[in-house]
Amino acid sequence: MFDKTQMRNLGKFDVIFSRNMLIYFDDASRKEVAMTFYDMLNPGGYVLLGHAEYMSRIVSVFKAKKIDSTLIYQK
Repeated sequence: MFDKTQMRNLGKFDVIFSRNMLIYFDDASRKEVAMTFYDMLNPGGYVLLGHAEYMSRIVSVFKAKKIDSTLIYQK
């Protein structure tokens, strides 16, 4: 179960690594997790997802950047 209050209590981050977690959630939960990640990031911070996950399919608040063949998402 996803507890956004507990996650937000962890503090602010420059980078969040979330590899292949979102594929197990429904659309509403993915959006809630994505926005929680957004709130937890410092300005200019990054989210790195698994290769099968695309933040742009969930929310539009992140800026996608491509480094070589890897997509990363910036606040």
